Amino acid sequence: MRPHCRPSTASDFKNWLQYSTVRSRYGPLFGQLPRVWASLLSKDQVISAAVEDFDAPQKNGPLGLGLAVFISDEFAREAKTSPLFWIGPELIRRIEKDDSPILDLPAIRKANSRNGLNLFIWEVGVRPLRENEFLAVAADLSTAFFKYHEGFNVKELMAQHPFGDVMRSGFQVGFWSLQNGGVDYAPPPPPEVIENAGAPYVMGLTRELARKMPGCWISTLFNYREPRIFFTPAEQRLLLSALEGHTDDDISNESAISSSGVKKCWQSIYTRVGLQLPELLPQNGSNAGARGSEKKRRLLSYLRNHLEELRPLLPSSSKRPPSQRQRAEA
Repeated sequence: MRPHCRPSTASDFKNWLQYSTVRSRYGPLFGQLPRVWASLLSKDQVISAAVEDFDAPQKNGPLGLGLAVFISDEFAREAKTSPLFWIGPELIRRIEKDDSPILDLPAIRKANSRNGLNLFIWEVGVRPLRENEFLAVAADLSTAFFKYHEGFNVKELMAQHPFGDVMRSGFQVGFWSLQNGGVDYAPPPPPEVIENAGAPYVMGLTRELARKMPGCWISTLFNYREPRIFFTPAEQRLLLSALEGHTDDDISNESAISSSGVKKCWQSIYTRVGLQLPELLPQNGSNAGARGSEKKRRLLSYLRNHLEELRPLLPSSSKRPPSQRQRAEA
């Protein structure tokens, strides 16, 4: 087996249903998951990764799948209020009523630029595998989770992992527990206590708790830094593709932008970096080609460690508090 992690597709969702272990939570709503997830994926309202086996036919479907969404503050509070409920099915019910608490891109951009985001891990699982294979797939999913969510301004992380190994793994990496009658997250009881109850539960972590547990693996997700450069959405898309190893020709073909358009976008990026973070760029030299390659190398190296620069953001001027004059005029 050669596991490989990649962004999920709509076909992954259809194939995954036969392996999901949470069917009983959904009842008749279970079959709607692929359609709902595919719709959210098409609107950039879901972040999802799948692990596949390079040595197996693609039709066999993913070995593991993880999927997360950002939810509103109001819904996050409801989900922690007794009596607790299964969050996934409730999300489907509200989507059907056109009352979805899942944030769209403008809402994500606003919350990410200000007070922070509530991240709900909707689905995570690994197909029945031998122990060493299970651990390899789970490790790939964990790596992908951080890769796709690092740099977001997360203020609370919530989940209702399936019972068994996946739930136990969640507690091992730092999740705490909130059960019926609880007010705040607390260190979790033995997993079998929750499993035997069979009732809805919430596992999670807040930004405040994470700061008290700096050595905890999951707490590193909350290590948010303010962006300094404020790229435009188009510039962010180009840079994300470049970080994936795509060439300018790849980017041009994938995004239907001309080669000259890609070059202009790079020029805009370098101008913005030169204004906001000039020390990042090399000094002028005689070899323009080498200087351009060094610019790109330095910038991409910086961005790998500062993914907050590539997450949805309001323009920098929108983040500043209003002046005294603006407050008076308001």
